[in-house]
Amino acid sequence: MKRPLFIAALIVLSGTLCGLKETPFIMKAAAVIITAAFFLYLKLKLRRMAATVGAVMMAAAFLLGYGRGAFVSRQFHTPEAEAFFSRYEATNPGQFNYAMYLKGLGVCNETSYRKMRGETESQERTCGVPDPASARGYFTKLLEQNLSQHDADMYKAILLGQKSDLDPEVRKLYQSAGISHLLAVSGLHVGMLGMGLYGILRKRKLSRMAAGIIAGGLMIFYAMVTGASGSTVRAVIMLVVSFAAAAVFRTYDMLTGLSLALILILLWRPYQLIQSGFQLSFGAVAAIAVFCRAVLAGTERLRLKAAMPGTLKKRIPKPFRLPQWASVLIVGAGIQLFTLPMILWHYFVFPPYAVFLNLIVIPLMSAALASGVAVVGLGTVMEGAGAVLRGGLLHLLTALPVRTEVSAGFCGSFSGLRRQRRGIIS
Repeated sequence: MKRPLFIAALIVLSGTLCGLKETPFIMKAAAVIITAAFFLYLKLKLRRMAATVGAVMMAAAFLLGYGRGAFVSRQFHTPEAEAFFSRYEATNPGQFNYAMYLKGLGVCNETSYRKMRGETESQERTCGVPDPASARGYFTKLLEQNLSQHDADMYKAILLGQKSDLDPEVRKLYQSAGISHLLAVSGLHVGMLGMGLYGILRKRKLSRMAAGIIAGGLMIFYAMVTGASGSTVRAVIMLVVSFAAAAVFRTYDMLTGLSLALILILLWRPYQLIQSGFQLSFGAVAAIAVFCRAVLAGTERLRLKAAMPGTLKKRIPKPFRLPQWASVLIVGAGIQLFTLPMILWHYFVFPPYAVFLNLIVIPLMSAALASGVAVVGLGTVMEGAGAVLRGGLLHLLTALPVRTEVSAGFCGSFSGLRRQRRGIIS
């Protein structure tokens, strides 16, 4: 059986859906049907002994997901928890349900809510490991000391996931342009930082295992510093799996890494399943791992058969592979196609030019992240030397890629174009 972890992830997902009290009946019925279909598949495709073992493992996976989901759901429906969540329930159809958002974060009472918002005192350091909340506060202080207020607010959103201080007009411009994901710490940020750090360590002649351990450990700590959202945890798990595969000289399979991340996150916080960020993150990666790869491989295979009829080559020769720009365009279109239903369901809007705009701004994101890391790194060095990096040429060079005025103007041009077409601007 190919990719057994993928099947296990789907079964755990089905069990979790059945275990959550908030899941609609039709979704629970669909989860049961999917599980039954996999049982039937095992019975028809495998021998009796293998089918029995597979059925037992699938039953265990379903019960694992169901048990964890039911246990957490029961905690969120105690009288105390229901009284707490009643203050944050959505009151109008289509309104953002803040109560469900808090459940996804594991918040169930006032104490955990204040801790989530950083209103309680930071935990003490344990075994010499710095508290992520203290590290977040330290990085926030460096950005505020070394940059202007606008730039610091922008960097806090991009690097630390703190969007509360961001200018509402700037946030609205990013949302209307379909690139608001750049303002949230997600798999894009983790992938760029993690792979960049891993590449630097490898160039310093470190072994694959040593570079993977260092880069993976720092990315785990970075996820904790930024709040450990579902998309960030998913990216860190997949990144660590890719480092482990490289360390033992094995090929990394994206779908298997995604399946492992899905299982671990659902067992950790089952209500993440209802979060829009969780759905968009997993939907985008699933689109790349399944749909986009199949389209790319099928297109290249058709080009090969058209030029060389009857060929049996498994590997596509280089002249018949798609150019880089075509591959990027197919991947971008596939991601938008897969995530379109989720975007419409959660946000009720979809900018049609988002596909092309993301192709432009995502490569620029690496420069913004690098400049943010440079600001924090140089600020730490200068503070350790008894000075604080303020303004000047160094500030301009490090902060230039994420200048609020440039970013807002870039997004505003697209937003203004759309409004002009609607007749809002004469």
